[in-house]
Amino acid sequence: MKRCLSLFLSFLLLFGIVSCRSGSSGESGDLTGLDAEALETGDLYTAERYELKGEGIHILDAVSDGEGILVLVEDAEGESRYIALDRDFAEIPADREALPGTKAVESAGDALYSLVFENKDGRIGYNLYRDNELYLPLWFRASSERMIVTEAGGVVFAAVSDGSTGCAVCVGTQILSAPDETVDGRTFAAESLLSFGGKTYAVMRAFREEEASYYLAPLEATAESLPEEGTAFPWEVLPALSASGDGTSYFITKDSLLSYDGEKAVEIARLPSLGIDPDKIRSLLALADGRFLLAAEEVLIELAPADKEAKAAESEKQEIVVGYTGDFGPDYYLNDAVTGFNYKNSDYRVILKEYKSESALNLALLSREVDILVDFSTTNLNNYAAKGLLRPLETLCPRLCEEGVLLPNVVKASSIGGACYYLPRFFTVSGCSISTREMNGRTGFASVGEMIDFVRKMDPTVLKSNWRPVMLDQFAFGAGNLWIDWETRTARFDDGEFAKVLAFCRDATDDYEMSLRYAKDTSSGVFCVTFTVVDYYSTMILAADDTEKGRPQETFFPMPVAGHEGACIHPGILLAAVNNGKSADGAAAFLEYTMLDIPWKAGQSAAGTAYYSKLSCVEKNLRKALCLDEPVAKKAKEIAYEIVAGADYYVMLGPVVDIVKEEANRYFAGEITAAQAAEYVQNRVSIYLAEQG
Repeated sequence: MKRCLSLFLSFLLLFGIVSCRSGSSGESGDLTGLDAEALETGDLYTAERYELKGEGIHILDAVSDGEGILVLVEDAEGESRYIALDRDFAEIPADREALPGTKAVESAGDALYSLVFENKDGRIGYNLYRDNELYLPLWFRASSERMIVTEAGGVVFAAVSDGSTGCAVCVGTQILSAPDETVDGRTFAAESLLSFGGKTYAVMRAFREEEASYYLAPLEATAESLPEEGTAFPWEVLPALSASGDGTSYFITKDSLLSYDGEKAVEIARLPSLGIDPDKIRSLLALADGRFLLAAEEVLIELAPADKEAKAAESEKQEIVVGYTGDFGPDYYLNDAVTGFNYKNSDYRVILKEYKSESALNLALLSREVDILVDFSTTNLNNYAAKGLLRPLETLCPRLCEEGVLLPNVVKASSIGGACYYLPRFFTVSGCSISTREMNGRTGFASVGEMIDFVRKMDPTVLKSNWRPVMLDQFAFGAGNLWIDWETRTARFDDGEFAKVLAFCRDATDDYEMSLRYAKDTSSGVFCVTFTVVDYYSTMILAADDTEKGRPQETFFPMPVAGHEGACIHPGILLAAVNNGKSADGAAAFLEYTMLDIPWKAGQSAAGTAYYSKLSCVEKNLRKALCLDEPVAKKAKEIAYEIVAGADYYVMLGPVVDIVKEEANRYFAGEITAAQAAEYVQNRVSIYLAEQG
């Protein structure tokens, strides 16, 4: 019964390509310059795109073959082949044939290495070939289609992404084992290889409790395992996406192309500013003349030092800063919007900027440094709007608020005092569900307390199919609308109903596996507070008259919230325009592009269960999500659309949720009673509301 919204983030495959592999002949010495704050900025680069001829071509890789460039592509039939280009990217006859199933290529020394997907003798996976001869059996079963191969001192070093946990690193034909998990819970994975000073280093990631750190670890020819210690490295290198040339390593992070020679690091290009999404790069090739070639899925991108004209044109662009804190960062869709806008717009350049704390962001807002604000929390944005820091979108970009453009219920839910201050590009909708048989024609409840009383009269085991942390989350996320009057900024957690909710959540199981076992017991009544609308109608519509094998039909209804009749809106991210930003026109142009002009793509709608705010996209979302045959699909779409278009309040995030969950967990632990928890929440939230008022 646990239904989770899983955002389908289409991270395209990445890997590195090199031309000069041996590096300089000097000794490496101690690594220096590993200070992110001391990062130097290089000369300005420009980006030019080249499309390959032919229909249905999918670019897999690009590699230097000495005379020119070999581009590995996959045709519409799924066959791998090479397209040869000269140094000016003009197509020339190819004198090589790709091995069937080749997914990535690299040159090292005088050899060409191929990563080949094979299905032989009942074994399926990827193997490494050297000049068309099997070099190293890998047999990875994950989607492993990117690699780095380099040669130093006659030793071959390779890193092959295993598709999930990082890269497998090979020295010669030895696959190095990863370090064991440490006593303090750190786990390790290799991300890439860097070569300079005659040595090759693994870029390692150490991960513990959702915190990742990176370090450079030297690799020796006799190594059998990856080192668990090294020199601190302040950059997150995208897996298997680096290149070497002339004693310097080049690598791509989440937003930049950097170089590092063992002494200093230089930012060569901030890729999103050039309209390039790093996550869509499949390979990096460092050319001998100072240019770089990036292979994306659909195009080749040349980075070249900018001439005087290009520098002048770039200097005339006005910079639009999209600011956020680490807690409320951009998602894949916003990155896509930034790169797309920068590629198409010649007047403005949008940059994403992270601030280390809320106070630092507040200072940036007051100093006119930020033009657009990114947040997940309507509480934060409502406070900013109340203080006059946000610009009403009706006056900034009236096109967004015109009838028939965006879902009107989303615009209304984003409004304060009749003015709309923020918008989500996409969102999902959730509510509750109970067995239709148990509902017996009922469509909803007048209050949370009434709903709880009804559920408790159902089968006593019904709450055992719900996991307590999820139950608490849902009620806590709705706390701002269930127990707070935002107009008077007063709370009512001491009205008895909140304590009733806490006792209700306590009776749900804290054993996740147990919740799954009870959920399979169809003899019990069904109750769930995490149902997404599409998930409900794509499965339960088929259960009409309780005919779907093994599952009862369910009735969906919104969480009973005073003053609201609709379901809850869960935004991906929220975008707001800062009132005193440097460029109102630039902010408006970017917001309109992000909300309206990016083409809708199948699969971009959060695995089918999210909805774009753009009205014309909603039907496409439903058609994608409801994989049902007519006439069931038609009926499901109609009902689901009605619920999506009726959702009228946002999920709550921020300090109030933290307070509710903290005191609730003290109650669950037996430290306080439900009445005491309600009293403590009432006092703490009242103080918070007074401070914010």
